[in-house]
Amino acid sequence: MQRECLGVDLEEQKVKSLLINTVHDSIVADVYPGEEAVMSKIFKQGTASVIPALKEYYGINFNIPLDTEVKMGYDWLNMKEEKHAN
Repeated sequence: MQRECLGVDLEEQKVKSLLINTVHDSIVADVYPGEEAVMSKIFKQGTASVIPALKEYYGINFNIPLDTEVKMGYDWLNMKEEKHAN
């Protein structure tokens, strides 16, 4: 079974974390302990690829910058912003 998140093959990245769901403009994932930094990087790289994908697949010139923030926690109430480098 192939596991992909935002165009990144999670099996190729050799991570155990799983993409669980998307809610509006959020991605919900079960991040395996110790994989916080690598998953944060995957999410940021994946969301950065949205604007070029809009141009390539749909011919849309999206000229509004998209900002990505990554928050992690055991539940939605206890989330904290991750400060990992890009």
